[in-house]
Amino acid sequence: MTPSRTARWVVIAVTLASLSSRGSGLRYGAEIQSCSRSARGVSSFGLNRLYNLRFNRQALRRPSTFDRRAALGNGDPGISAEVENGEGLEDFESDELFDSTVAPGVNIEYPWGEPAFECAEKLLKMSSEFDDLNIYSFTTRNRARLEVALDKLSHPRGSPTLDEVSLFARRLRVALEEAIGDKANSLEIEVSTPGAEREIRIPADLERFSDFPMLVRYHNSTREEQHVMMFHRLDEATKTTHWKLADVRANRWLDKRGKSMPIRRRDREREFLISLNDLIRVNMHIDV
Repeated sequence: MTPSRTARWVVIAVTLASLSSRGSGLRYGAEIQSCSRSARGVSSFGLNRLYNLRFNRQALRRPSTFDRRAALGNGDPGISAEVENGEGLEDFESDELFDSTVAPGVNIEYPWGEPAFECAEKLLKMSSEFDDLNIYSFTTRNRARLEVALDKLSHPRGSPTLDEVSLFARRLRVALEEAIGDKANSLEIEVSTPGAEREIRIPADLERFSDFPMLVRYHNSTREEQHVMMFHRLDEATKTTHWKLADVRANRWLDKRGKSMPIRRRDREREFLISLNDLIRVNMHIDV
């Protein structure tokens, strides 16, 4: 008996069992409209294929915002090269994509962090391959974990390439072995980009990323608000930032048919004045 014919009999048997069990209060949620079509779908080959597809999707969707990467074009959503005890980089051939959640700045909690930070800064300054790279985030965790995020000044979104991230991770491992000795052998090192929805440094990066929509969270009188906006300018005298709503899906309205319509003119021309002290957090926004 062929697999498709076997699968067809399986579907028919399941259908009959469903009908016979209704009297006892059991109900099956799936309705079979076409035995032949369902038989093709539940053949052993089809089930394995479907399972593998779902499994692979879950493996890639780490964390859950994987779909946003399709909107980035040439921008890197986030690339990391992770090195544990100096191994793994030579076999690192494909991009590991994830949404980075690192916060900008330097956070050092352990004694080995200071020489490690000096080592990373020196490596960026002394190597011609890293001319336009800066440290976006440098964090020590769990006594033996180092996380470094790199910022590329020449890229519109500040994302280094996979080759640059991998090369820096390799060079940093070697430099740390010379700087802190045996301690470097026990360190787990992760080098990454700031991520697609990177946190914006205030006010340093506001002008730099003014061509992109940003998710702005701020204090407004007695409550907190957030909008997706475009940065226009900073009034240095009053320390006030000027914003306008971005023409993105989050700010558009729906007509009676549920169709997304362009942002209204009055909303597009409205200006938000927010003091630097009232800005809580600003992140890059990906419109999907």
